[in-house]
Amino acid sequence: MSHGLLEILKYFFLAILWLFFVYAARMVLVDARRSRSDRHSGPERFDGTLEAQPPAKLRFTEGTYRGETIELSGDLTFGRNETCSIPLQGDTYASSLHARIFQQGEDVIIEDLGSTNGTKVNNELIDGPVIVDRGDVVQIGSTVFEVRR
Repeated sequence: MSHGLLEILKYFFLAILWLFFVYAARMVLVDARRSRSDRHSGPERFDGTLEAQPPAKLRFTEGTYRGETIELSGDLTFGRNETCSIPLQGDTYASSLHARIFQQGEDVIIEDLGSTNGTKVNNELIDGPVIVDRGDVVQIGSTVFEVRR
């Protein structure tokens, strides 16, 4: 092989190696952000009552689940990944693991999980866990639902 071709191959492999490290670092950051948000989802609140709160309901107004109402039980995750509680496989604006919603006592909390296009509550992008009230409208990709109680 000529010296020039070897020089080109050397820089090509260095570029591939550099891209691998950038991708690996991004995955570590995404995973760290996900685990940090799991730890800091907020303390359990005790309001003095021992009665279980009735679960909130999510009424879908746009997207694949339009017209459906589901009960919020445990953590629900939204995203294109088929392992999500609410898979949004046809939604090209949703990330593979986009957001999660859960009920904590009387509060319903939604959290964006580092999605590309963000999660909106009442047409405003959120940047951390947010308490949603009855009647609030949530948009994840092109899927829209209203929180009901």
